[in-house]
Amino acid sequence: MLISNIKQYWEVQPPFKGSGKYGTLKWSKSISKHRFSVVPYWKNFLDTSRYNGKDILEIGCGAGSDLLEYAKAGANVYGIDITDKAIRTTALRFEVENKQAQLKLYNGRYLWDFEDNSFDMVCSYGVLHHTPYIEDIIADAHRILKPKGCLRLMLYNKNSVLYYYSILYLHKFLGESSLSRDELLSKYSEFREGCPYTRCYSEFEVRDMLWYFSTVDVKIDYPVYDGLDPKTERKLSYIGRKFDVQKTHIADVDAFFSLHSGAIGKEFGWHLLVEASK
Repeated sequence: MLISNIKQYWEVQPPFKGSGKYGTLKWSKSISKHRFSVVPYWKNFLDTSRYNGKDILEIGCGAGSDLLEYAKAGANVYGIDITDKAIRTTALRFEVENKQAQLKLYNGRYLWDFEDNSFDMVCSYGVLHHTPYIEDIIADAHRILKPKGCLRLMLYNKNSVLYYYSILYLHKFLGESSLSRDELLSKYSEFREGCPYTRCYSEFEVRDMLWYFSTVDVKIDYPVYDGLDPKTERKLSYIGRKFDVQKTHIADVDAFFSLHSGAIGKEFGWHLLVEASK
């Protein structure tokens, strides 16, 4: 039942925005442009030049923006997702961008369609924190990686301003004290409220979960938090940008976190960037 609810949520709220006529090259490029403008560090993080000629699987391909970047860099790409919309959108984008990918729906838990030691890299960016089966999926990813293959993840960071301030503090402060931390996180983790399942992890928890990988590297980025204005859409901004919403508690947080997105800001970022070797 939970997986069904998760699938339904992401069918309604696919994780991409674009402009232009649907199914055109302009439309496809606008989706990538939006993705890389919302998360400015992201294109560099993909580090696509490392994967020319490599076999890559993305778990939760969404609109296919990251998979397209790897394909353009010369990788052999495979994408899976639990939603029909994601597979259709990614397939159409690859068609109009004249690139090749193998795409398929999957059940949200097991990677039985793939043989042992099949991939040089398995990635999942902003997806596995939305499933209760994260440990099963990571174990299967380890199985299908080639020796010395790489697992790359983006997961939500528990030790972040966005989690403790924007999600827990603001919403408890506004009277939702009856909800648990996990319920608040799920409800407010995405732009569209009411995601059925979201979790966030500390660096220690990630390392513990990946204990059987030979190496695990974890970095933190995306120092953001949401200010809450009941009259407008929730706002997301880098620490240090000026806010157009007059709220005392936002000003207090600005002051506390030094009004910049340098080393101090990143320490409290929303994204855990994980790279682990088999």
